[in-house]
Amino acid sequence: MSRPRPLPVVTDLNTPFFSAAAEGRLILQRCLDCERWIYYPRYACPFCLSDRLDWRPATGRGTVYSYSLVFRPQHEYFNEQIPVALVAVQVDEGPLLISDLLGEDRAEVYVGAPVVAAFETVSQGLGLVHFRLAPSS
Repeated sequence: MSRPRPLPVVTDLNTPFFSAAAEGRLILQRCLDCERWIYYPRYACPFCLSDRLDWRPATGRGTVYSYSLVFRPQHEYFNEQIPVALVAVQVDEGPLLISDLLGEDRAEVYVGAPVVAAFETVSQGLGLVHFRLAPSS
């Protein structure tokens, strides 16, 4: 029997991100002064140090910047999902998000692969952002 899924630590700072994911939406912080997109959630812009940050909708699209196929997960919850495809995704807005790739085709991942956000609601107000390979057009 597998142990329960490991979950992120939710704080006042990152609650909007996880709440939006529970609703099937990707939001990121954006600096109101220098207009740069920011991820991970912060109290001040890492580019201009402004504390004027807002949460804005993101497209949910991006490309794989880097990846690793994991055959020996560090948590037994993931044992039935081998290989686990861990991806660094550069979303269209600019920031890198680290997550996993879902889908039967996840082992076909490559650097530069187009991806789209996928969401998992794990509890009231807590959602996780994953990615899937974008369908071929």
